[in-house]
Amino acid sequence: MSLRGVIRGRTIELEEDPHLPDGTTVEVELLSVGDCAAQPQKQVQSPLHACGAIGTCF
Repeated sequence: MSLRGVIRGRTIELEEDPHLPDGTTVEVELLSVGDCAAQPQKQVQSPLHACGAIGTCF
């Protein structure tokens, strides 16, 4: 799954609901998608992987 969002400090505000329960551990890979002409902050694309037991991600 791949979602876009905006970094605000140590928080990433996603553009849409990831449909995962609160508290789910995820892995985030940051990829800058360029500067927005209207706003100085960068947007990021963040793939989410829900992880269960150590070493098992789905």
